[in-house]
Amino acid sequence: AARVLPLVGGVRAILEQRAEDRVEGSPWVFHREGLERKDFRRAWDSARKACGCWNLLHGLRRTMARRYLLAKYPVELIMKIGGWKSREMVERYARLETEDLKEAMLEVEKKLLQ
Repeated sequence: AARVLPLVGGVRAILEQRAEDRVEGSPWVFHREGLERKDFRRAWDSARKACGCWNLLHGLRRTMARRYLLAKYPVELIMKIGGWKSREMVERYARLETEDLKEAMLEVEKKLLQ
């Protein structure tokens, strides 16, 4: 199912710059000399290798889930942004480590002792 996410910050800036750099007469924002890029896999692989990620998109979803959970955002919001249908999938993607859980427990203990 399609999802609408607002474009903000760096992503929005990149798309705005690409729109400004558009070749006259070409409708494409991402192009090669004004021509449509029918296959982005080579460019995607280059970007992925440059940042050392084995699967960039999967890694971005995993990182988002983990960071948003640790920042205590509502799980329902994380589910909508990441496109997950269940809390279990958010938790599976987030893969919180023992150290994360330890920090969370220390924070809970502090609040209980106040």
